[in-house]
Amino acid sequence: MRKGEALKYWRESRGLSQSQLAKKTGISVRSLQNMEQGLRDINKASVETVLRLSEALGVDVYEILNEREKSYAETD
Repeated sequence: MRKGEALKYWRESRGLSQSQLAKKTGISVRSLQNMEQGLRDINKASVETVLRLSEALGVDVYEILNEREKSYAETD
């Protein structure tokens, strides 16, 4: 699974829209869209951005920054 797909999965599994996550983190909706679509590399995001996502989603920073082979859709 791509990092962007994982980000979308985590957001949706917490019942958050892109707009809600944007407000919660202070990250623009467009930036979140770009990250989810793979147009913006999460690894190139600022440390502050990654920490905000980690806190808002309750996901370890390591999980956000490292690609996972696991299909998150299969865990539901």
